[in-house]
Amino acid sequence: MSQTFSAECEDVDQPSPSAPQVSPSPQRSGPNVIVLSSAGKPIFSRWGDEEKLSAACGLVQAIRASILDDPSLGGDIQSLHADNNTKMVFLTVGSLTLLAIAEGGIDDGECETEAYLRMQLEYVYGQIIFTLTDTIQSVFARRHNFDLRSMLGATEAVMRGILDQASPMGNGGSFLCAGVETVWPIPHEIRDNASRVLSAVCGKHSDTCLFAILLVGNKMVSVVMPRYRAHQLHPSDLHLILNFCNYQPGLLTNELWFPLCLPRFNSSGFVYAYTTCLDSGSGLACILISQENTNEQFERFRKAGASIRQSLGLRAPKSTVLRVKDSSAATSCGGSSDGNPDSSSANSDMEKATVHDITWQRNTASIDDDSGEKETQEEEQGSEKVVDELAGVFGRELTVSETSNVSLTESIRGTEEEDAGRAAASAV
Repeated sequence: MSQTFSAECEDVDQPSPSAPQVSPSPQRSGPNVIVLSSAGKPIFSRWGDEEKLSAACGLVQAIRASILDDPSLGGDIQSLHADNNTKMVFLTVGSLTLLAIAEGGIDDGECETEAYLRMQLEYVYGQIIFTLTDTIQSVFARRHNFDLRSMLGATEAVMRGILDQASPMGNGGSFLCAGVETVWPIPHEIRDNASRVLSAVCGKHSDTCLFAILLVGNKMVSVVMPRYRAHQLHPSDLHLILNFCNYQPGLLTNELWFPLCLPRFNSSGFVYAYTTCLDSGSGLACILISQENTNEQFERFRKAGASIRQSLGLRAPKSTVLRVKDSSAATSCGGSSDGNPDSSSANSDMEKATVHDITWQRNTASIDDDSGEKETQEEEQGSEKVVDELAGVFGRELTVSETSNVSLTESIRGTEEEDAGRAAASAV
């Protein structure tokens, strides 16, 4: 089952999961999109530097102000059309103005209509709310010249990614049809089994788990959500989630726990997502979303992710645990005994708690082929590098011992016995 599931996901025509897409293509294709505040401060630009657009942003807000001052024009500006087939489409939400500039017409191969450009602006605004919630409007109400870029951080690649996906050259069809692209083709038995696994795990955490999603890249395998329609995920929210996860380079190597806002679900509050990679070969990942932000909820989702991986028959990833023990501290503790039994007992306890070696714990059960041996060699080189760095910290050489999960307990017991022996010899 595991090999079948992974093979079906790997057959999908998509970028290699070992090198996740971190930034969109540098080639300029599609309209330029600019986000600016009501004070004319640039916040985001798809193409070009925001600082160089400051004068143009101020001009845009001046045009808006002149139109708003004339009641006969019927309200805010919607679009501008130039003789050279250049379209400028506006979307104003509170204190934010979004502008799309597209050059060329149908005769030039461009198919982005005014409605299509406005849809892309709505997704850009949704990506901003996805990161900050709509409470940013209250920030601008207090400080109209506030620089929002300090709060958005490094999310430019995510916003450019949603524009690439929503463009005609990307996956515009699913955006226009209010749908979500799925992994296809894939046998329905495999998809049904994945859905049953998600439902079973979410059923055990029904009071804290809102949604569960299986995905590969920016394509969905299965999703589990409440039956009550008002509490279900809107397709636009799913697009935002898939796009955000697609531009997280650490998704395939780390477990992530981060806040996010779903604009169509609740635009004024955060929910919290746990993501983990179930199979690094195919890029299959799992997202579990909860309304709680606690360590206990994170641990519950970690166990749920491991249960999903096991139920799908996928191999557990190799894990490495580093324990550092300093033998010099043990020697100094042993030499300070003054013959007092209480003091000797205290020193003995300190010596047992003091570390004298570095022990690596590695799950070797899944290493059964040539690629596993290659990974083992790479990990050994990595362990030597870590040991060298630690040696620089401690100012002396350290040793490394390789143990499996089974022998780890015996290694710890042997360490304690050796410490006890050193303490007895030092006391004599």
